[in-house]
Amino acid sequence: MSAIDTERMKNMKKMRETLVYDAYYLQAENYLKHAQMARSKPRVDMFLDQCCRLKEEDSYRSLWNMTITPLGHAKQYSFKEIEDMTDNFQPYTLIKSTKYGRMFSCPTNEAITIKTWDFFWPNINAYSYHPSRFCNELEILTDDNPHACLMKLKGFCFQNILAVVYDETPIQFLSYVISDGESFRWEDRMKVATQLASLFTWLHEKQFAIGRMEPSSIMIDKDFNMKVIDFPFLVRVRDIPHNNAPEAANVTETLKDDVYAFGILLLRLITNNKNIEGPYHCWIREELQGGKGSIVDKSVLLNCDGVLACGITKLATECLDEDPNARPDMKNVSDRLTNLMSEIGFEQRQVCVAISERPGEQFGQTRMISVLTLALAVGVVGFLLFKKH
Repeated sequence: MSAIDTERMKNMKKMRETLVYDAYYLQAENYLKHAQMARSKPRVDMFLDQCCRLKEEDSYRSLWNMTITPLGHAKQYSFKEIEDMTDNFQPYTLIKSTKYGRMFSCPTNEAITIKTWDFFWPNINAYSYHPSRFCNELEILTDDNPHACLMKLKGFCFQNILAVVYDETPIQFLSYVISDGESFRWEDRMKVATQLASLFTWLHEKQFAIGRMEPSSIMIDKDFNMKVIDFPFLVRVRDIPHNNAPEAANVTETLKDDVYAFGILLLRLITNNKNIEGPYHCWIREELQGGKGSIVDKSVLLNCDGVLACGITKLATECLDEDPNARPDMKNVSDRLTNLMSEIGFEQRQVCVAISERPGEQFGQTRMISVLTLALAVGVVGFLLFKKH
């Protein structure tokens, strides 16, 4: 670990120890601006009274004035700067709601995006994890060698609010195109799956778990390169409270839960079906009855041989195995996806598929083939006539 990275981790530790849930939740704004009219006035009065008392405590005033430097190349923003960026969080700047907060555009700079972790009244148990979630995301985004599928971090804010500022803005989300078999083609889906598996592997090497990844949390560009813009569940492995895998009720602390989560998204990508309900391995088994070798939907499998379809089906089935110990690890999943692509000349087929799906070019190619065929026929006839004479 370099001296710069050592200093970064030292400051991350300081931040983890200093950012406390109460400081962000016990703010009158969380009720006055965002809560619906409460049925219980005594509860509201108690909340607002706690907010007033907290404002008078020196420890919390010092938190808002604390400076954390250095933290990679990320800038520390003030709350006033975040307000200015979002025009005081006006509705027209809202891009979307996230799992735990909101995402805003910046009217004066279209190249940046602001994401918040919100603490709106009344209290929700999940709020107590917000400081940890904020720090976890900062830790991976300020890494010396961040993964290409992570958003570029411009800065962060922990004064009165928890927020990150990304140095890029969403073009479209995977949830918008995942059910469109025509524009979101097979090779595009495999590209997203391979990149996502690579990101999961990278995070596991850093000892972070991701949990269920929703298509609405994944941004894609015009070339279908993906970036995760929101982590519904990002936590150090030792801190995992629960997950979506079947054994989650037993609080299994294993990265194999993430393999199951990846399998769910892989299933969505290859079946073009958003209505599949678990247990997923049972659904796959039913689909494969009668000698069927693949669960890949025909609408996304044009011009693709059955080798890849069967290989992807087998991989998804293993990821969704009931037994966590029977699931491959994410490094194995990532390597197998990459090998499946290369073994069947996936890159070459990408070019062929792209050409065959362009009507104008296809017409031009057809006409050229017709001309060549006619020329060949004329040549053959001429040769025969010449030979006869």
